[in-house]
Amino acid sequence: MELKPGYKLTEVGIIPENWDVSQLGDLFEITSSKRVFQSEWKSRGVPFYRARELVVLGELGSVDNDLFISREMYEQFKMQHGVPAPGDMLVTGVGTLGKTYVVDGDQEFYFKDGNIIWFKIGQRVSPGFLQQLYRTPVVIKQIGDGSTGTTVGTYTISAAKRTVIPRPPLPEQHAISEALSDADALLDGLDWLLAKKRDTKLATMQQLLSGATRLPGYSGEWKSKRLGEEITDLLAGVSVNSVARKPGQYLTGPAILKTSCIAAGKFFPAEAKIIDPVDLHRVRLSVQADTVLISRMNTIDLIGECGYVDVDHPDHFIPDRLWMTRFRPGANMSARWLAFALSTRWARSLIRNIATGTSGSMKNISKSAFLDLEFRMPDRAEQTAIAAVLSDMDAELAALEARREKTRALKQAMMQELLTGRTRLVDAPAASVP
Repeated sequence: MELKPGYKLTEVGIIPENWDVSQLGDLFEITSSKRVFQSEWKSRGVPFYRARELVVLGELGSVDNDLFISREMYEQFKMQHGVPAPGDMLVTGVGTLGKTYVVDGDQEFYFKDGNIIWFKIGQRVSPGFLQQLYRTPVVIKQIGDGSTGTTVGTYTISAAKRTVIPRPPLPEQHAISEALSDADALLDGLDWLLAKKRDTKLATMQQLLSGATRLPGYSGEWKSKRLGEEITDLLAGVSVNSVARKPGQYLTGPAILKTSCIAAGKFFPAEAKIIDPVDLHRVRLSVQADTVLISRMNTIDLIGECGYVDVDHPDHFIPDRLWMTRFRPGANMSARWLAFALSTRWARSLIRNIATGTSGSMKNISKSAFLDLEFRMPDRAEQTAIAAVLSDMDAELAALEARREKTRALKQAMMQELLTGRTRLVDAPAASVP
């Protein structure tokens, strides 16, 4: 392998010549907490975290916790053994392995031994830099390879000490950490904005689809109608085999829908699976525009999921687990409005109540029971206006989600460049790291 000048081949890949390769156990102390028995857990006091709480803490920066230890026990541990200090990093050793949390500021908490590993990082490594490394394949692979346990894998203290990392000079570590932290902050901001806009959309749905809030220019009386007054039939296809494809693979040729193709009133044709050629002669019902697809057979929490179809999909076919609506000529019902209405909490509750079935967790809805459901609804003009407002909100959410995914991809590319030294943020000194 020909190396670019200034780079070397190491056990963690190609890195700059002035970077080092180190085992974590040679850089700082790695340990865990002192044993706290379950009988010593309290309902108040100093927060006590297990791996599951640490995962949330690392992702969100805070966690709603219901486990504590007494103030007296915490102070005793603090005096005799120490407690996590600012800049220390905690790493999950059970469950979801290798999730991290860097202690930020003075925080009083303790954690479960055996579940969480304590990195007392010190001055030779930037905590932010190390935390970013724990999101890279080079470290994730080592965690998986060193995992022990027959049914539940564990990342042990000894495995953590053997974990090997690329280590640039400390100023470069800080520069890399700062750049990637800025990208994380942008992603966090987009996640917050998405969550806020989703909440706004749900509140708007509740107001508009219940008639609690009316759009300007509409004041007509809402009437209670059976769905069967506007829907003439619910059409289902047949069950056929599908051919597995890799995520993101371009879909070509006839495909069969899966229940994952519909959610929250929206249709996701890319989730469909290519039909096994031996079953091509059996499919008969393709996806048609201005219809609603409804999950008629599913688990209780997903029964009745639906999605609105805006254009024909002649190469996508309906399976036996989904219905496609057929409306009466001149029906006083907007299919797009119906998809939004069926996605509300109160509609989903009605649907769950009519679901039947005793085979495991799978439930079914009968045509007659579904068409007998009653909804209060405005005239078609107001339905169309409501659907347009909610569709605009969906479009705004989709644009924001696309922006977040683009930012996430950019962050991944930055990690690949910066954490391998392909792109340098500071001038490379001649000497290696100490």
